[in-house]
Amino acid sequence: MVTVLNADSIYSTSYSALSLTLNLKMKGYYDNKEATLIPVSEREFIDSVLDTDMFLYLSPDWLSTVYKNVLDTDILEEAGWNHDDDDSPLITTLKDIDGEGSHAIGGQMMRGNSYDDEDDNTSPATDSQLVNAGMYISDQW
Repeated sequence: MVTVLNADSIYSTSYSALSLTLNLKMKGYYDNKEATLIPVSEREFIDSVLDTDMFLYLSPDWLSTVYKNVLDTDILEEAGWNHDDDDSPLITTLKDIDGEGSHAIGGQMMRGNSYDDEDDNTSPATDSQLVNAGMYISDQW
């Protein structure tokens, strides 16, 4: 079976897998693999990747495999990340976007927030912040 992926699929899946790995690591999941520490179900993970308003070529079966691999393997540790190195650019970016442990404005931009065209209460400053955030993510990627 051949899996067809486009660049947006790889980006979205990579971000979600890294974010889930960081979340699991911070909760101590990889120490004892306790199921109660898993923050999202397989279905929620798949939906979070597919519900990005991007044109993605990927199958839910492939995303299911990615999810299971993230639960089995701490990919940040495999890549050499030390939990004491919280100020690495990748970890800082993941925390800034995902809002890990933050209740600040802009925290958790990727979870549960959606843009509603009918309720356009954004200020020019907020719009420019969103543009800057997008440019920052593109530059970091």
